[in-house]
Amino acid sequence: MIRKLLLLFANYSILLLCVLGFSAGSLTILALPIFQILLSCVNYHYGKSWVSVLIWEVHLLLSTIMGIFLNGYLYLKYIYYDAEGVLVFATELQIGFFLVLILGFITVLIKLISQKRQKNE
Repeated sequence: MIRKLLLLFANYSILLLCVLGFSAGSLTILALPIFQILLSCVNYHYGKSWVSVLIWEVHLLLSTIMGIFLNGYLYLKYIYYDAEGVLVFATELQIGFFLVLILGFITVLIKLISQKRQKNE
């Protein structure tokens, strides 16, 4: 149970990082792919089945979307608002969404293949 809570907190740490680091703007978002790749590996390692890995990857996706959105909102509201900033954060949101979606697909697919191999052996 504690391992599941720690894994849930780890997946939502991206949200925490984005909200606390909003004053840095896009620099915070540039560090996210490293964390997303690491968290996908952690989700793969600690997921017992492909379904649990899928659930953890959905949590990572939600955390990424909410984190980038809140980062952009807070930066534009409290630091500096301009049209280019809106476009930058919209692009970052799209890139983050597709990156986590692709990472999640690959992670779930690898877990599914490894489980089928274990059943066959």
